Amino acid sequence: MQSVAAPDAFIGHANYASFPRGSVHGPWRVQSLMLVWCRGGRGTVTANGEAHELTSGRFLILPWDHRVRYEANLKEDWQLAGIHVVPQLAPGQPAAFQISHVPPGQEHALPGRSDLRLPGLERVVVGAFHQARPLEILATYIVEWFLRGPDGSESRWLAQASLSEWVRAAQAPVFAPQALPGALRRMLAEI
Repeated sequence: MQSVAAPDAFIGHANYASFPRGSVHGPWRVQSLMLVWCRGGRGTVTANGEAHELTSGRFLILPWDHRVRYEANLKEDWQLAGIHVVPQLAPGQPAAFQISHVPPGQEHALPGRSDLRLPGLERVVVGAFHQARPLEILATYIVEWFLRGPDGSESRWLAQASLSEWVRAAQAPVFAPQALPGALRRMLAEI
Protein backbone atom coordinates (compact mmCIF):
# COMPACT_ATOMS: atom_id res chain seq x y z
CA MET A 1 0.00 0.00 0.00
CA GLN A 2 1.27 3.47 -0.85
CA SER A 3 1.57 6.20 1.75
CA VAL A 4 -1.26 8.69 2.16
CA ALA A 5 -0.92 12.01 0.35
CA ALA A 6 -1.92 14.62 2.94
CA PRO A 7 0.80 17.30 2.76
CA ASP A 8 -1.07 19.75 5.01
CA ALA A 9 -1.86 17.20 7.74
CA PHE A 10 -0.30 17.68 11.16
CA ILE A 11 -0.43 16.20 14.65
CA GLY A 12 -2.68 18.63 16.52
CA HIS A 13 -2.34 17.02 19.93
CA ALA A 14 -1.21 13.78 21.59
CA ASN A 15 -1.36 12.76 25.24
CA TYR A 16 -1.94 10.22 27.97
CA ALA A 17 -5.06 10.54 30.11
CA SER A 18 -6.26 8.87 33.28
CA PHE A 19 -9.96 8.62 34.11
CA PRO A 20 -10.92 7.80 37.72
CA ARG A 21 -13.20 4.78 38.15
CA GLY A 22 -16.83 5.59 37.42
CA SER A 23 -16.06 8.96 35.82
CA VAL A 24 -17.79 10.22 32.68
CA HIS A 25 -16.27 12.76 30.27
CA GLY A 26 -18.17 14.29 27.38
CA PRO A 27 -20.07 14.27 25.18
CA TRP A 28 -17.90 16.37 22.89
CA ARG A 29 -17.69 17.06 19.20
CA VAL A 30 -14.04 16.86 18.24
CA GLN A 31 -12.45 18.45 15.19
CA SER A 32 -9.83 15.83 14.33
CA LEU A 33 -9.21 12.31 13.15
CA MET A 34 -8.25 10.51 16.35
CA LEU A 35 -6.52 7.33 17.42
CA VAL A 36 -7.44 6.45 21.02
CA TRP A 37 -6.18 3.35 22.81
CA CYS A 38 -6.32 1.76 26.23
CA ARG A 39 -3.13 1.45 28.27
CA GLY A 40 -4.82 -0.09 31.31
CA GLY A 41 -8.15 -0.60 33.02
CA ARG A 42 -11.41 -0.70 31.16
CA GLY A 43 -14.16 1.63 30.04
CA THR A 44 -16.56 2.48 27.27
CA VAL A 45 -16.00 4.94 24.45
CA THR A 46 -19.22 5.97 22.74
CA ALA A 47 -18.28 7.40 19.35
CA ASN A 48 -20.90 8.67 16.92
CA GLY A 49 -23.56 6.75 18.84
CA GLU A 50 -21.67 3.40 18.88
CA ALA A 51 -20.50 2.06 22.26
CA HIS A 52 -17.13 0.27 22.31
CA GLU A 53 -15.54 -1.34 25.36
CA LEU A 54 -11.88 -0.38 25.41
CA THR A 55 -9.48 -2.61 27.35
CA SER A 56 -5.70 -2.82 27.35
CA GLY A 57 -4.23 -3.07 23.86
CA ARG A 58 -7.45 -2.20 22.04
CA PHE A 59 -7.82 0.94 19.93
CA LEU A 60 -10.35 3.00 18.03
CA ILE A 61 -9.78 5.35 15.12
CA LEU A 62 -12.46 8.04 15.20
CA PRO A 63 -13.53 9.92 12.06
CA TRP A 64 -13.36 13.67 11.47
CA ASP A 65 -15.74 15.79 13.57
CA HIS A 66 -16.66 12.83 15.76
CA ARG A 67 -18.93 12.88 18.79
CA VAL A 68 -17.35 11.11 21.75
CA ARG A 69 -18.07 10.24 25.38
CA TYR A 70 -15.77 8.36 27.78
CA GLU A 71 -17.09 6.30 30.72
CA ALA A 72 -14.63 4.56 33.04
CA ASN A 73 -15.50 1.20 34.59
CA LEU A 74 -16.77 1.34 38.19
CA LYS A 75 -14.04 -1.00 39.50
CA GLU A 76 -10.77 0.51 38.29
CA ASP A 77 -9.12 3.62 36.92
CA TRP A 78 -8.79 3.76 33.14
CA GLN A 79 -5.65 4.86 31.30
CA LEU A 80 -5.96 6.01 27.71
CA ALA A 81 -3.71 7.58 25.12
CA GLY A 82 -4.70 9.57 22.07
CA ILE A 83 -3.41 11.24 18.94
CA HIS A 84 -5.35 13.89 17.04
CA VAL A 85 -4.54 14.54 13.38
CA VAL A 86 -5.82 17.51 11.40
CA PRO A 87 -5.85 16.22 7.79
CA GLN A 88 -6.07 19.57 5.96
CA LEU A 89 -5.32 23.16 6.85
CA ALA A 90 -6.43 26.10 4.71
CA PRO A 91 -3.64 28.26 3.22
CA GLY A 92 -2.48 30.92 5.64
CA GLN A 93 -3.92 29.20 8.72
CA PRO A 94 -1.46 28.43 11.54
CA ALA A 95 -0.86 24.81 12.53
CA ALA A 96 -1.75 25.42 16.19
CA PHE A 97 -1.13 22.46 18.49
CA GLN A 98 -4.62 22.31 19.93
CA ILE A 99 -7.83 20.49 19.12
CA SER A 100 -11.35 21.86 19.40
CA HIS A 101 -13.61 19.93 21.83
CA VAL A 102 -17.09 21.49 21.96
CA PRO A 103 -20.51 20.31 23.13
CA PRO A 104 -22.62 18.75 20.33
CA GLY A 105 -24.37 21.45 18.31
CA GLN A 106 -21.76 24.12 19.01
CA GLU A 107 -19.44 25.49 16.31
CA HIS A 108 -15.71 24.79 16.47
CA ALA A 109 -13.41 27.65 17.44
CA LEU A 110 -10.52 26.69 15.14
CA PRO A 111 -11.31 27.68 11.52
CA GLY A 112 -9.56 26.52 8.36
CA ARG A 113 -9.36 22.85 9.32
CA SER A 114 -11.04 20.13 7.32
CA ASP A 115 -11.20 16.44 6.62
CA LEU A 116 -9.50 14.58 3.81
CA ARG A 117 -11.46 11.58 2.55
CA LEU A 118 -9.26 8.60 3.27
CA PRO A 119 -10.35 4.98 2.68
CA GLY A 120 -11.94 3.48 5.79
CA LEU A 121 -11.48 6.53 8.02
CA GLU A 122 -14.99 7.90 7.43
CA ARG A 123 -16.27 5.49 10.12
CA VAL A 124 -15.15 4.25 13.55
CA VAL A 125 -12.38 1.67 13.16
CA VAL A 126 -11.95 -0.96 15.90
CA GLY A 127 -8.69 -2.83 16.37
CA ALA A 128 -6.16 -4.47 18.64
CA PHE A 129 -2.45 -3.67 18.77
CA HIS A 130 -1.50 -7.36 18.68
CA GLN A 131 -2.73 -7.21 15.06
CA ALA A 132 -1.11 -3.84 14.30
CA ARG A 133 2.29 -3.78 16.02
CA PRO A 134 3.79 -1.04 13.78
CA LEU A 135 0.83 1.19 14.63
CA GLU A 136 1.40 0.66 18.37
CA ILE A 137 5.11 1.53 18.08
CA LEU A 138 4.43 4.65 15.99
CA ALA A 139 1.57 5.80 18.23
CA THR A 140 3.61 5.46 21.42
CA TYR A 141 6.50 7.33 19.82
CA ILE A 142 4.20 10.18 18.73
CA VAL A 143 2.76 10.69 22.22
CA GLU A 144 6.24 10.74 23.76
CA TRP A 145 7.46 13.12 21.01
CA PHE A 146 4.50 15.46 21.54
CA LEU A 147 5.00 15.54 25.31
CA ARG A 148 8.62 16.74 24.75
CA GLY A 149 7.28 19.71 22.79
CA PRO A 150 6.00 19.40 19.23
CA ASP A 151 7.83 20.72 16.19
CA GLY A 152 5.96 21.86 13.06
CA SER A 153 7.95 20.01 10.40
CA GLU A 154 8.12 16.77 12.39
CA SER A 155 4.40 17.09 13.09
CA ARG A 156 3.67 16.97 9.36
CA TRP A 157 5.69 13.88 8.51
CA LEU A 158 4.46 12.07 11.65
CA ALA A 159 0.89 12.87 10.57
CA GLN A 160 1.61 11.38 7.13
CA ALA A 161 2.98 8.20 8.72
CA SER A 162 0.02 8.02 11.14
CA LEU A 163 -2.60 8.41 8.44
CA SER A 164 -0.92 5.70 6.35
CA GLU A 165 -0.97 3.27 9.30
CA TRP A 166 -4.56 4.24 10.18
CA VAL A 167 -5.73 3.51 6.63
CA ARG A 168 -3.85 0.19 6.76
CA ALA A 169 -5.58 -0.67 10.08
CA ALA A 170 -8.98 0.31 8.61
CA GLN A 171 -8.43 -2.11 5.73
CA ALA A 172 -7.28 -5.02 7.95
CA PRO A 173 -9.66 -7.72 9.16
CA VAL A 174 -11.48 -6.55 12.26
CA PHE A 175 -11.09 -8.41 15.55
CA ALA A 176 -14.73 -8.88 16.53
CA PRO A 177 -15.07 -10.20 20.09
CA GLN A 178 -18.88 -10.27 19.77
CA ALA A 179 -18.47 -13.06 17.17
CA LEU A 180 -16.79 -15.32 19.76
CA PRO A 181 -18.75 -17.81 21.89
CA GLY A 182 -20.05 -16.34 25.17
CA ALA A 183 -17.77 -18.41 27.43
CA LEU A 184 -14.68 -17.36 25.47
CA ARG A 185 -15.76 -13.67 25.55
CA ARG A 186 -16.15 -13.84 29.35
CA MET A 187 -12.75 -15.52 29.72
CA LEU A 188 -11.07 -12.86 27.54
CA ALA A 189 -12.79 -10.10 29.52
CA GLU A 190 -11.39 -11.54 32.77
CA ILE A 191 -7.89 -11.82 31.32
